[in-house]
Amino acid sequence: MRTNINRIFWGWIILVLGVIVFLSGCVSNKGNNAHITSCDNENAGKPLDQDFKFPGTLLFADRLETEIIALDGETHEVIPIIDDIKIEDTSISPLTPDGKWLMVFQNQISDQGQVKIQLISYQGIIENKSIFFIDSYFGERKIDFWQQVIWRNNSVIQGHAFSSNLEGAYEMGEITLLNPFQMNWSIITKKYDLPDHAADSGYSISPDFSRIIFLNKKYNLVLYDLIHNRKLWEYSERNDIYKYNNQSTIMHDVVWSDDGSIFAIPIANTDKDVRGILVMDKNGNMMNFMDYRNDPYGLSWSHDGKIIAFGISRCSDLECETIKPIISLYRVEGDLIQDICALGEDYDSRSIQWSPDDEYIAYASLLNSSTNTKILIQKLDDSQVRIVEIEGRELKLLGWSKYKWVIPTNSN
Repeated sequence: MRTNINRIFWGWIILVLGVIVFLSGCVSNKGNNAHITSCDNENAGKPLDQDFKFPGTLLFADRLETEIIALDGETHEVIPIIDDIKIEDTSISPLTPDGKWLMVFQNQISDQGQVKIQLISYQGIIENKSIFFIDSYFGERKIDFWQQVIWRNNSVIQGHAFSSNLEGAYEMGEITLLNPFQMNWSIITKKYDLPDHAADSGYSISPDFSRIIFLNKKYNLVLYDLIHNRKLWEYSERNDIYKYNNQSTIMHDVVWSDDGSIFAIPIANTDKDVRGILVMDKNGNMMNFMDYRNDPYGLSWSHDGKIIAFGISRCSDLECETIKPIISLYRVEGDLIQDICALGEDYDSRSIQWSPDDEYIAYASLLNSSTNTKILIQKLDDSQVRIVEIEGRELKLLGWSKYKWVIPTNSN
């Protein structure tokens, strides 16, 4: 009898240990995204109230990008920075990394090669300027419009010039660096001598302009030292890093930390059905690799460069028959910190914004099958999600500034 009891006892112990081992594999960030998501913030979003304070100022544009609106985190005052943008056919840049400036710019380039821009300061100053793109730099092609801008640091913005081919279809012309404060610009492939780069490669330059990432003619990803003119790293499947998932002329999905010491990039091997995020330092040393079944996107660094947030459609079961859109937060050299799951069927994770103190994030979501995008704020140690609603407008996140923004009082 005792023997049978012992057998039953040890049988249960082995079964329990087996389940523990199985579940520990499920929550790892390795192994084809077997992590079964468990979140504590799927409760209904709650409107902002006066008891909920957040640092700094959130900045938004309306859906048509004709207005710029600020929301004060302490008082919840809604500040109309610009209520009617006068420049036609415009886009609004993200906020500069230091939180001081926005730029409104004309998409269409005039026949004279001119682009009108407005620089808008948190101090209430608007500077109106015109930049001339010289056609001779672009060969015989006429440049039609300039789009898809991203700040590389607090003074230089990268944009993409598009031109039409003989069939009338738009093609990427050249990738430019513009300093709108000093009124000068350059073309990456003219400014830097980059060996063996693909003709349609995109480029991502570090904030201090000491490193550049591009695709070579084999479409391998290359990290290049611009100071010493040497290749630091090139990846292929020989070192178990997968083929770059987007042979893109844009390369917007490479993200650098604020200080430029590390970067992250989503990569994939579709043949092996493996996708992930590669984190490296600027000298080409791999710091982390997180693999998933589905493409991660919208990567966003905390200001201290210690945590990366990104969106992903994560498997809700081991067979990955159902998926759930979430935002995940990972330590640079560690594991998962937190899953944020208060998302609808669709959301724009490219708009993930960190608060100046790295204690909150804001993001856009179609919440509860709504047809309008909502802006959600969450303090990372609080499961309650807050909804930002401003007079029923559909809002686009521009950035999160540590400064108090004021209505412009002068225009130069």
